[in-house]
Amino acid sequence: MAVTAVTIHSDRDAGEPIFTAATLGMAGVMFSAMSSFYLLLSAIAAHAASLGGADAAGHATGALMAATIGGEIAAPRIIAAFGRKMSLVMALGLLGTACLLAFPSSLALLL
Repeated sequence: MAVTAVTIHSDRDAGEPIFTAATLGMAGVMFSAMSSFYLLLSAIAAHAASLGGADAAGHATGALMAATIGGEIAAPRIIAAFGRKMSLVMALGLLGTACLLAFPSSLALLL
């Protein structure tokens, strides 16, 4: 039987704090962005259902989820090309645009 020695340090490294202003700011931005996304996800389905029935709600939700998956697949390349900060600015701009256009009067514009 092999024995592995593990060294446990009782004192924490005081090198750098975890909760910095930048970290807390980024956590706030990400919380706001995710809240907006999930509110938009449910609102689009409800609005599509009021415009064109239950099938339209499913299609609108499916289109939003397909765009989300496409964005998740493309995100590493976008971050590598533009950097984290610029990628976050672009993503929040797209999310803000989607929120502004979330309630069009025609179902074709919604999809």
